[in-house]
Amino acid sequence: MCGNGYVKERLIRLLPCCIAAGVILALCIIRATGFLEPIELLTFDLRAKLALRFSFPIATNLAAVELDGSSLEMLNQPEFGRQRFPFPRSVYGRVVSELKAEGAQVIGMDLFFLDLERDYVENRVENLSSDEYFARELARAGNVVLATTPAHVSDTEVELLLVPDLFRTNALALGHDGILGRGSVHGVFRKVTAYVDDKAYGARVWHLGIVMAAKALGLDLDHAVIQPGSILLTNGTGLKCLIPTDSANRFYIDWSVKRPKRQPDDAVLGGAFAEYYIESLLREGGRPVQSRLPGRLVLIGFAASGQSASDWGMTPVSDKTPLYLSHLAVANSLLTNRFIHRTGWMAECVLIVCLAAAAAFSGWRLSPLWGLGAMASLCLVYCSVACWLYVARRYWLPVAVPLGGAFVMTYTCLLSWRIVVERTERRRLHMAFGRVVSPSIFNLLAQKPLSSFRGARRNVTVYFADVRGFTRFMEDQHRQVLTCVQERNLSGAAAESLLDHEARQTLETVNLYLTLMADVIKLHGGTLDKYIGDCVMAFWGAPVPREDHALACVKAAIAIHRAVHSLNEQRQAENEQRQQDNIARQADGRAALDLLPVLHVGSAINSGCVTVGFMGSESNISNYTVFGREVNIASRLEKHVGSDRIILTAFAFEEVRKHAPELADTFIRLEPLRLEGIPAPVQVYEVPWTLETPPRSPSDTKRQTRP
Repeated sequence: MCGNGYVKERLIRLLPCCIAAGVILALCIIRATGFLEPIELLTFDLRAKLALRFSFPIATNLAAVELDGSSLEMLNQPEFGRQRFPFPRSVYGRVVSELKAEGAQVIGMDLFFLDLERDYVENRVENLSSDEYFARELARAGNVVLATTPAHVSDTEVELLLVPDLFRTNALALGHDGILGRGSVHGVFRKVTAYVDDKAYGARVWHLGIVMAAKALGLDLDHAVIQPGSILLTNGTGLKCLIPTDSANRFYIDWSVKRPKRQPDDAVLGGAFAEYYIESLLREGGRPVQSRLPGRLVLIGFAASGQSASDWGMTPVSDKTPLYLSHLAVANSLLTNRFIHRTGWMAECVLIVCLAAAAAFSGWRLSPLWGLGAMASLCLVYCSVACWLYVARRYWLPVAVPLGGAFVMTYTCLLSWRIVVERTERRRLHMAFGRVVSPSIFNLLAQKPLSSFRGARRNVTVYFADVRGFTRFMEDQHRQVLTCVQERNLSGAAAESLLDHEARQTLETVNLYLTLMADVIKLHGGTLDKYIGDCVMAFWGAPVPREDHALACVKAAIAIHRAVHSLNEQRQAENEQRQQDNIARQADGRAALDLLPVLHVGSAINSGCVTVGFMGSESNISNYTVFGREVNIASRLEKHVGSDRIILTAFAFEEVRKHAPELADTFIRLEPLRLEGIPAPVQVYEVPWTLETPPRSPSDTKRQTRP
């Protein structure tokens, strides 16, 4: 029995290892089938976008000539013959001639010339048809690489469209456009095909970007060494370029080349198609040629939107990218001899085994909490290394399967430990708390631990706004209802219904004003603290610190008073209409309409250092609020503020003057006030907020009006 128990214990201890081995095998199979490849490609896209934030070697001899919307509009002007797209071939011939004259070493055309035009008289140049003139300029330049595009694409074969002999024989070389869509996942253009062995041409057609760079570097494309997983290009001087490829001769585009903004510091020299066309006309008229493109590889690409020949698409770095940049990106990779290298299948399997083994060890030897912490740290380090390798070296370290496998292994081993070895369930800790705060506070609480808000000292501005006359209005309304009950001799349910109706009307009135003030406070970035009867309390500067908290509060107070003033004007206009209607109603013997109550607001503002945090117990948090001497000053100052007035202390005044001295200069200095519980008099100022009447003078405001 002892022997059997020992064997059973040993088997239980080996069970996590068996589970780990099973998961490793499953992950290797998943990697071989490519089940998680879309997720891995998403991680590649994220790294490609991240890489754009850092500098990376860009060849200094690249240039782009964009056939963009402005060029289409300009060439459609009367002085340029109202050329409409697609342009006559003579237009392209002039641009090619100009680029050659300005020193372009290689000219690539990411435009397709797949048929011959009709010989229109208006398109003839120097007694040559438009096509003949274009072909002549191709031959004269001697450095133009034309492009073609697929007619048919399958997993095993690509058939290219034929370029007429008139153009192909006069051009320097022919290149394909990258075979957009071949091997793309979810429509994202990540890979290009290095070459196509086309039966119609009876020759190998390379990618346009490869051809351009090869001509500039002198690489021998006819004697390229095609190897499993790579293509080796050499020249007579010993230069070697190794292009990493997959089984279908495709490689990843390094989208480091950005669309030129035509600024002097752009890595790629940019220019407009129409600009070079106009320069060619001026040159033919005798203007000296400017040598702006000496030794540059110039690509003519289509970048207009909304055209029948639109050449935009989804790439790892953007949902809308001009795809002519793919040719410049490929050319740049050859010129700088830097390509994206992806970890091979066998090396990725080794990574899966190593990471899964580390996860199994963490789950087997460490507690679940420490194991998860160790795995989180490992994942963070791994992701950081993967990002650094891509940004610095363009080395693609896999993320989805190794890390996904590591996490799966961690949870599997932890679960095995709980069920087989420990035989217990681990309880997860959840912290739940309720709160009534503004949306900004709610978002912060969701992102930060509760301990971050349990108490701190902050410089804030506290705001109290009281609805003036509400108490008297409420008493008058209640008295009128009681009188009505007595006059009608109501009792029981009828009297209670009338009283409840009066209470609802009163509550709706005060809620109308309080809601208006609360909305303005939130709109100006304030934190709505609480309602104290018919008073609103708010503050600025916490939980999100801001230097101009006092200025923001004053602006909010001004907006509140103007909003209340506008509301009151509307209600007064409504009352005038009701008074007129009541004359007719009285004549008809109907009950008169009640007049809408018009209330006013008084505001008090103070700034200073206070304690901020949650008021209440940890199990029942009541409110995120502020308290301290400065809050008491603001609260007691509010009792000295009359209707339609904004009063602030000297501390708040100084804070406003730091950020808006021109606004602070409009404030009116008042006589100091003695506040209850505050030993020294408090210097106060009034904020003039009305637009139609000038601010009152200090002599008019020495005596403070109580509500």
